[in-house]
Amino acid sequence: VIIGEYSSPVETRGKTMPMPLFTAAAAPIQVCTNRHSNLNSEEKELYRQVEDQILDILAEILEINK
Repeated sequence: VIIGEYSSPVETRGKTMPMPLFTAAAAPIQVCTNRHSNLNSEEKELYRQVEDQILDILAEILEINK
């Protein structure tokens, strides 16, 4: 992630979340799937599902804390 991107919010799940929050949640999983390109499609799908769940939870937290 480029440092300058931290000032730009991210739109995901119909919510706007601060880039640091999005990065903390999603980046580790994206790095995992990118670095381990030898993962089979089933394993990559599991990583994607986990990432989706994390982002959904974050979107709910942001909604609750409004």
